[in-house]
Amino acid sequence: MSLSLEKIGGILLKIAAGAVILIVLLFPTGLYAKAVEQTKPWADNVYKLMHKEKEEKNEQETPKEIEDMFNNLIDDLNKDTPSNNCLLTHTPFVNDFKDYYIKISNSKDETSAYLYKENVLFFGPEKIKKKVCVVDTENFYDNYLDKTPCTTNCKQNYKEVKEIEIIDKEKIMFNGKEYDLEDLNLMFKADNDHICFFPTKDGNSLCDADEFVLDDNCLLNIMQNPEKYQLKNCEEDTTIMFYKGEFFGLRKDWRYDGRNYKYTGNDQRVAYIYKKDGLYKDYFEPALRGPYEKVPEGKQGVFYMFDHSLDKEGKYYGLKQHWKRAETNFLRDGIGKHWIYDGPENEVSERRIDNVVYENVFGPPKIE
Repeated sequence: MSLSLEKIGGILLKIAAGAVILIVLLFPTGLYAKAVEQTKPWADNVYKLMHKEKEEKNEQETPKEIEDMFNNLIDDLNKDTPSNNCLLTHTPFVNDFKDYYIKISNSKDETSAYLYKENVLFFGPEKIKKKVCVVDTENFYDNYLDKTPCTTNCKQNYKEVKEIEIIDKEKIMFNGKEYDLEDLNLMFKADNDHICFFPTKDGNSLCDADEFVLDDNCLLNIMQNPEKYQLKNCEEDTTIMFYKGEFFGLRKDWRYDGRNYKYTGNDQRVAYIYKKDGLYKDYFEPALRGPYEKVPEGKQGVFYMFDHSLDKEGKYYGLKQHWKRAETNFLRDGIGKHWIYDGPENEVSERRIDNVVYENVFGPPKIE
C-alpha cells in the first residue's frame, strides 16, 4: 500500500518529537536547548512535506467548464423521472477533459461520484440516488431492437459494475477496460433503481450489438422513433443544435438514410441543402453529439457552413428577401450569377455570393 506525502510527513514528525522528548529525559538542560535548535529546521521541512500535496492541489483551480460538467451530470442522474422504463439525456460533455475524469462508485449501500485529476480528488463524494450501470447491450438489442422484440420474461437490460470512469467526451471505462461512449447524450433508465450508460462502437448503416457495445446507429434509430422500439421518452427531446456557428434546428427532426442525415423540420434558420440532400454522416455526427452553443438572440436568418471539410465556423446569411440579383462582371466575379446582400443586419459577413451558395442556403430562386 502506498503512503501519501502527508502520511509520511506525519510519521517523520512523530519520530522527531520522540527524539526531542528522549533528549529532555536523558540530558541536561543545555543539551535540550541545543537539540531543539538543531532539530527545528528539520521539523519545519517535515511540516512542509506534510502539506505539499494539499498546497499543490489548492494551486490548481478547476476550469469552470469541467466543474460545471461534473455538477450537470450529478443533476442529470438525480433528476426525478416517470416510473416506466425510458430514455434519459445527460448534458453534453466538454470536448477537452484536461486530464480530469469522473469516477462513479457503486457500493452496497450508496452510489457516489467524484472528480479527479491524475488521481488527486477535487470534488466529491456527491451522492447519486440510483445505482449507475452500463447497458447489457446484447440483451438490450434482443429485448428492443431485434425483429421480434421481447414482450414477456425479457432478459435483464443492464450490467451492474463496481466503478465507472468517464475519461473523455466519448470514452468510458469499466471492469478495467476502455470503451467508446458515442451515446448521443442518451442514458437508459432500466428500472426505478438503475440508470445506465450506453457503451458503443462505430457502425455502418446497420444496427447490431456485441457483448459490451451497441452500434451507435441503434441509438439514432431509438432517439428518432422510441415508440417503434417500445421505449418511451421521459421528456420530449427539445435539444436545439447550434454547433460551430451553424444552426441545425431540433435534434429530433433529423433522419439518417444510410449515407446522409436529412432535416425534416420547418425552421427557416436551417439551410435549404439539408432539407433537399442532407449532410454526410461524418460531417454531421459531431454536431449530433455537441456540446452546443447558445443561439444568437433575434436572428431569424440562415446559419450555414459551406465546406465542412475545412472545419471552420458557420456564417450568418440573414433572410432570403434581403438578397438581390447582381450584375455580374466575369473578370471580377467569375462564372455564375451573383447575389448581393441588401439588408440591415451587420452580422452578415458575406455581402456577395454566387448561385451555388445561394441555392444551398435559400433554395432555387424564383424564375423571373
